[in-house]
Amino acid sequence: MLIEVAKMIREEFADWTFHLVGKDFNDDYSKLLKEKIIDYKLEGNVFLYGSISNTFSVLKESQIGILTSISEGFPVALLEYGYHSLGVVVTDVGEIPFIINSNNGFCVKSNDHQSFFVALKSLIKDENLRREKGMILKEKINNEFDERKIISDFISFIYNGNTVD
Repeated sequence: MLIEVAKMIREEFADWTFHLVGKDFNDDYSKLLKEKIIDYKLEGNVFLYGSISNTFSVLKESQIGILTSISEGFPVALLEYGYHSLGVVVTDVGEIPFIINSNNGFCVKSNDHQSFFVALKSLIKDENLRREKGMILKEKINNEFDERKIISDFISFIYNGNTVD
């Protein structure tokens, strides 16, 4: 889905780029992704970084975080996007809908190219909307996923069998 959406975005916003970070397993999916980038002539719009030890340098230059997963548990990338106050567009798989809502981002049906495109387009066109949703996401991440909160909840669970609200 990502490459199809990137193609749609390029048609309206030629100067926007996609920077993909993550391990390249050199499997069929990876090969298909690379082939589509070439077939759609997206070499100047989609950049593959592979695994990098510090995503900070890429994310600090980013304005929007996206996840086009069809299957997911709890993506650490969402915590990173929140830390960097990025507006986000994600798919509604795994634990993602428990984190992303209409206040702090856009959560669309998995494999719904058009809805993903429309949501992404709205963030591209409106810098204030990006900033607002990014700040709300950052606040949620800081309040619910901060290491001190997690440690406190874990200790409370160990001693009391429940977490602190």
